Amino acid sequence: MRNSDESYGMPRVRPRESLALTPVPLPMLQKILSWPAVLLAFAVAAIVGFMGYTEHSEMTRLADHGKQAIAQIEEVEWKTKRGMDRNFDLTITFDTEAGQNVKEKLRVDTDTGKRARDDDEFVELPIVYLPEKTSVVRQAGETNASMGMFVIAAIAALAGIVLLVLRLRSSKA
Repeated sequence: MRNSDESYGMPRVRPRESLALTPVPLPMLQKILSWPAVLLAFAVAAIVGFMGYTEHSEMTRLADHGKQAIAQIEEVEWKTKRGMDRNFDLTITFDTEAGQNVKEKLRVDTDTGKRARDDDEFVELPIVYLPEKTSVVRQAGETNASMGMFVIAAIAALAGIVLLVLRLRSSKA
């Protein structure tokens, strides 16, 4: 009597136990466990964590003692990637409470950027700025994105720790 698998042209294959018990280091695994990969994970964690700290610090200061103003939109810049417009930067001017005229670049979300580009009536934008450092300017109502950055930094740090532990364990073997 024939094996039911063989009747469909598929020979029966018996697994070799020796392959299952022998650890075979894969070249890709060796690259992932390399010291540069471990250092890269920790570097990403440090950089993104610092960016999150800076964002949190600026947003906290803006919430505490930021001043509101109406900015005039002077210029709109954007990049087109894969047929999609993104990364909108507005060149704005505004007057501080001290009477100083300030010109700054402001990164805005895609909807605001498209509206500033396409709508000739949209020439003013409500902003919040720091009186002691007028280069710190945000669109009024912008949300604090620091928590997302902290999560990414924590994931990168965790990946770095896992890679480090695996690297140290593989070097002892």
